[in-house]
Amino acid sequence: TATFTFSKTDASPVTFYCALTCSTNTFSVCVSPFTTPTLLDGYCTFRVYAIDYANNQGSITTRTWKVELPPTVTLAYVNLDGTISNNTLGRRSSFNVTASFSEGVTGFSSSSISVTPATGVSAAVLESPSNATYVVRINTTVDTTYQIRNIALS
Repeated sequence: TATFTFSKTDASPVTFYCALTCSTNTFSVCVSPFTTPTLLDGYCTFRVYAIDYANNQGSITTRTWKVELPPTVTLAYVNLDGTISNNTLGRRSSFNVTASFSEGVTGFSSSSISVTPATGVSAAVLESPSNATYVVRINTTVDTTYQIRNIALS
């Protein structure tokens, strides 16, 4: 979301009208501060103007910005015996995790995946067929159940 604050320069009463081109392009009555709804990727333009009681319209003020949301990630867990599991990984000595991002990313490494418990865990990126998909081999030495807790990009 984004929040815009606006005001008039004199003491006469006015009504403000706002429009947001990345959601609805229609002007409607608004007040300051104006908070947008949740926005999607792309360019947005916020426009505001005032009309006084004599029906005189002020000039339209415009602000444009680019919304860039972080990519989403989908994880697939494949035990080395070929079985697929959910985000809880059983007592294995090794397993692969495939991280598939909704768009290309940079800064992904084996330390981007947080595995708990961390004792006896090592990880290495096996392959990266694209900058949106990474296969990570996780090796464990402790006989316990492991969970993938977080994906973080540096």
